[in-house]
Amino acid sequence: MSAAEKFNVYTLVMAVVAIFLGVTELAPYLNATFGVHATLAVSVLTSVGIYRALAAFFGQVIQRFGPLFRVLMGPAYVCGTWGGLIYTKTGQPRIIVEKYEQTLGGVKVFGQSFFLDQRKDANWSTQAVQVHEKEGFLVGVYSVNVPDKQTIEAYGKLDFDRSDSRDGPTAMTGYTIDADATQKLHYYRLVKLSNKLLDIDEARRQTFKAFDGEVQRLRGTEKV
Repeated sequence: MSAAEKFNVYTLVMAVVAIFLGVTELAPYLNATFGVHATLAVSVLTSVGIYRALAAFFGQVIQRFGPLFRVLMGPAYVCGTWGGLIYTKTGQPRIIVEKYEQTLGGVKVFGQSFFLDQRKDANWSTQAVQVHEKEGFLVGVYSVNVPDKQTIEAYGKLDFDRSDSRDGPTAMTGYTIDADATQKLHYYRLVKLSNKLLDIDEARRQTFKAFDGEVQRLRGTEKV
């Protein structure tokens, strides 16, 4: 059962309980005043209203309260800021930062790559992301903006590295490849920096610090 399905089930249970308590108290009065048919109509309309109100309220609460949202999402939880090392088709290293904005409705990814001297390179965002929580991977369609080139559409798959199949990943590896297969990026390793969406400069700083050994080893091999 997906996180959205679990949320709907929990909300439905709470709505049923609220409706049952309300109908139990008000049904005799409504029957006596408006009749059985009117009572039934009021009950149905009230049920829909209560469900929508609870869904909207608890949806906001859950997404604002990080620990609760993390528990609900379970193995599908990828929300936060990630940093990593990738290699281009020609084997050139790049440091990247990715922000995963996750809600009950889905995931949106925004990324930025950097040369090893910390100058900005390309940036990208996703058009669609699908998390396969049971199998432990995600797939996405990306729009990539490369300097001095047209926007490129790319497809990617990232495999989860997690300690338990019930938990979200703490690291990922994989690849992205553009639509005409001329550019493939190898995700050497992507690690979670924070469950929060960090400022891009802070995320860049933390990523370069986390991959300092690799950066020092690769410095001088990079072509710009």
